[in-house]
Amino acid sequence: MQNLLNLGIKIKSITSDGDKSSIKAIKKVLPNMFLYLKDDKKPNTTNSLELFFGHLKGNLNVHRGLSLANLNNFLKWFLYNKN
Repeated sequence: MQNLLNLGIKIKSITSDGDKSSIKAIKKVLPNMFLYLKDDKKPNTTNSLELFFGHLKGNLNVHRGLSLANLNNFLKWFLYNKN
């Protein structure tokens, strides 16, 4: 409840059912809402994923026209070399 007050939400001024359900939802998820910020292992951005898929897409464009079997082998090779 104190966290809601810190966010500037005044509980006494809520009148509509939509607002009440929103407050209930916020109360329910608030303890876990920003849990990801405490985990140092998780990256702050998705830049590394964007870079990985960009390289994959670029390599697939260079090797377009592969049969399905060769495409599957290429993807296995690409993933093996990236690890």
